[in-house]
Amino acid sequence: MAAARLAIDHQRGAAVIMASALAHALLIALLVWRAGQEAILPPLVQPPVILIEIEPRPLIREETPRPRLAPPLPTPATRPAVSGLTNPVAPPRPREDEDERPSAPAPRQAASTPGGTLAPATDDAWRLRPETTGQAVARSLRTSPIGCANPSRLNSVEQAICAERLGEAADRAAPITGSGNAARDGRFARDGAAALGAYESRRRPASGGVGVSGMSPDCPGGNLRGTCAGAHLPGHYQLDESNPRR
Repeated sequence: MAAARLAIDHQRGAAVIMASALAHALLIALLVWRAGQEAILPPLVQPPVILIEIEPRPLIREETPRPRLAPPLPTPATRPAVSGLTNPVAPPRPREDEDERPSAPAPRQAASTPGGTLAPATDDAWRLRPETTGQAVARSLRTSPIGCANPSRLNSVEQAICAERLGEAADRAAPITGSGNAARDGRFARDGAAALGAYESRRRPASGGVGVSGMSPDCPGGNLRGTCAGAHLPGHYQLDESNPRR
């Protein structure tokens, strides 16, 4: 009984698959067949073009025709009169067959302004202008504690003002008397003295050690006027100060 039901189910599934494949095949065939034919939608009907020839209509009773406007004639461009010029146009030069001598050069004359007034001076960067309120506020902010915190954006005058104010504030500050803990203050003083000594030792000229001899500050090839060249080499390679070899 179970085997018969299973066989029926297999047959039913195979029939469904075959029907689906057949439907898809028919649909694809229909699409391929319709692809080579005309469009399904009807073509758009363009409205007919009506040509109208316009002719002058007859005048109505008691109607006067409109006068035709004549096009304006082109007027020659008039040259503006220049005041202060006695002869703005140079005289024509004579032909070579009339006069072999070259004509005198006509000097160029500058046109003067009407009324003899001078033209306004150009705006340059060296003109003294009154300081506006915004510029005064910006200048005060640049030399304030906010602006002094960024010295790279200040000029030399503003940096000097900030340095002077910082020095005055440091002079007004109370001296450091310590934290109240003698052991801690002593350790802090010793560390500071050691750091200061290390800094001073790096600043002072080197003396002694491998490759350094302070015999003469003026020895040939001396380095920083405190060493001799080749001091770390064997003796026959070193330079003699009394008889230097070239």
